[in-house]
Amino acid sequence: MQRSPPSGSQAETSVPGTDVAGLTLAHDLLSLLSQEFEVLKAQQFDQFESLQSAKEALLQQIATHVRQHDPQTAGSASRADFKDVIRRCRDAHRRNETLLRNQLTSIQGTLQALTAPTSSLPTEVYDRTGRIASRLGRLMDGNG
Repeated sequence: MQRSPPSGSQAETSVPGTDVAGLTLAHDLLSLLSQEFEVLKAQQFDQFESLQSAKEALLQQIATHVRQHDPQTAGSASRADFKDVIRRCRDAHRRNETLLRNQLTSIQGTLQALTAPTSSLPTEVYDRTGRIASRLGRLMDGNG
């Protein structure tokens, strides 16, 4: 899963080891977020859970890398590349979060529909004028 920048890039020539390592970690995180998205789309929540420890470890490594390496000493091109990949990671994380929230809402709605007693829930229907009229109101009026 380790990716490195293309050979001969600015990252390899500015500060040996530091820029390549940071960029590699960022690419690894982006790859993991893509895997996470695929797992979420397939609703494989056990695999999603197993990816979380790897994601947490990568985030810790990136945070440590950023603290240990002064961005001013890195080449500006590699710093820009790192920032670009981190922005893509942020966007991928937001995409995954949105998908997860939508799935959670759907599951909660399904559970609520399955567990809620149907007799206590008013059913909404359209009346002959096209307005929504609750079934409970019709029953009370004697029209149901």
